Amino acid sequence: RLLSGAVEILAEQARRGAFRTQAAELKFGLPGAAPGLTFILPDGEQFALVGQIDRLDVAAVEGRTYIRIVDYKSSPRRLALAEVYHGLSLQLLVYLLAALALGADLGLKEPVPAGVFYFTLGERFLRTRGPLPPQEAAARLLKEFRLEGLVRGEAEAVKLLDKGAAAGEAAVVAAALKKDGTPRQQAGTVPAAGFDTLLAFVRCKVTELAARALAGEVAAAPVKQGNATACQYCGLHAACGFDPLLAGNSYRFLSRLQPEQLWRRLEAAVKEGEQA
Repeated sequence: RLLSGAVEILAEQARRGAFRTQAAELKFGLPGAAPGLTFILPDGEQFALVGQIDRLDVAAVEGRTYIRIVDYKSSPRRLALAEVYHGLSLQLLVYLLAALALGADLGLKEPVPAGVFYFTLGERFLRTRGPLPPQEAAARLLKEFRLEGLVRGEAEAVKLLDKGAAAGEAAVVAAALKKDGTPRQQAGTVPAAGFDTLLAFVRCKVTELAARALAGEVAAAPVKQGNATACQYCGLHAACGFDPLLAGNSYRFLSRLQPEQLWRRLEAAVKEGEQA
């Protein structure tokens, strides 16, 4: 039931947008697959990340090729810029880096990022005060399964992702266009040039994290945000032995930053990384 329901939603999302699947389970850095994503450490050594992209979609218009990354999850997941900045949520953007690097091998000419998203596989229930007409129920259910992630703040990209965005009826992604045709500035909408900043930042952050790990920095220092902790779904508690009740064990609390602050810090980190 879950699978058939997901297929129906995915099919409807495809009908409401211009993107079509270019590759599924796209491997990189694994045996028999495309090369891994290479990074250069401060000491000149190289390392490569390997992985598998659940879905790479493509839409072409007026000589431009847009791509989007979709990753399937079994539970709801959002992509917050703050988590990217703190290095807690890099997966989707690493996949985007890999897809851009593989563009020529996939026959894509100068691909442009349109967005990176999670799609949750699971059931959804509608809260209503009474029975709904089938058509209204289907429309509301479709919105419950909207792709969650980051959208390129460019009118053409938004329209390709969701044809209903121009009329304020977006059901595929959480994005919309204003009456003047420009994208609304809302959570998850990234300025057109913002993806370049994010990708450059992710390269710097991955290099930094790898260098720290190879230098022996492996202490258990989980993050806590509100009531949520990094330990909630971790199966390695017995190995790390972290316990906040023990001396010397404490969570890392992340500062809350406004979007403008985040972008300034992301840009500053990129400049610092480039200089290093």
